[in-house]
Amino acid sequence: VLANELGILVTGCIHRQGAGLACTLKMAHNGTDAVYNLALKFDSNVYRIINTTTPEFPPRLDPGQTHDTTFPLALTGTLPQGKPPTTHVRAALRVFLVKDRSSKVMMFNLEVDLSDLASGGEGFDQDEFLGLWESLPADKERTSMFQCSVPNVDFVKTRLRVAGVHFVAHCQMPENNSESAYFASRLLDGQTVLVEVVWQQARQSQVRLCLKTESPLVPLYQAKIESLLCGGM
Repeated sequence: VLANELGILVTGCIHRQGAGLACTLKMAHNGTDAVYNLALKFDSNVYRIINTTTPEFPPRLDPGQTHDTTFPLALTGTLPQGKPPTTHVRAALRVFLVKDRSSKVMMFNLEVDLSDLASGGEGFDQDEFLGLWESLPADKERTSMFQCSVPNVDFVKTRLRVAGVHFVAHCQMPENNSESAYFASRLLDGQTVLVEVVWQQARQSQVRLCLKTESPLVPLYQAKIESLLCGGM
C-alpha cells in the first residue's frame, strides 16, 4: 500500500517494461467523497526518474470505483541537490474534492530495484572493462572493507546478478591466498558501474569491495552488494 487517504487506496510499483522503466498504479475509492482532476508528480530523485507522458486518470473517481494505469518513465530528470540517495522515489498525487473543490495531496514512496536499472552487462569483455576502469578518474572510485564468508567465485556471481551486475573476469592470487572477481553493469541512463571484489580463501574473510562509476547511485550499489555478499537477497 502506497497511500490510503480520503478512503482512496493506492498500490503500485516501478518496474521494467521492455527496454525501459514504467510505473503501474492501482486505485480503489473506498471513501465517501468523489474526487476529480487527478495529477501525479515525482520529486527530483537520484535516479532522475520522471514520467514521459501524463498518466491516464479518469476525469472523476467516485466512491466504489477503481482505476489502474501504467505509464512509461525516463531517466532524464534533474538530480536533487544536497539530498542523500534513497532506495525510493517520492511521488505526489493531487486530487480535488467534488463537494467543495478543495485540493488534497497524497505523498507516497515508490521503491526502485537496482536490477531494473540495468540494461545488461553480459557483453563486457576484459579489455573493455579495463579500458573503462582506467578512463575513470580516481575520485570516481569508492572502496569499502567488511567481514563475511565468501566460499567461491560462483557465490559472488550469483549474488551480484540479483542487482543486475554481471561477471567479467576472475583471478586467483596464490601468493596471498586470495581471489578477485570483476563485474559490470550498464545502466539505462548510459552510465556504467564497474565492480571489483577481493576476498581471502578462508571461512570468514575480509572482503574488499571497490566500485568505479560516474553514476550518483554508487552508495546504493555499494550498500546493496555488501548486503548480498553477507547474506541478504
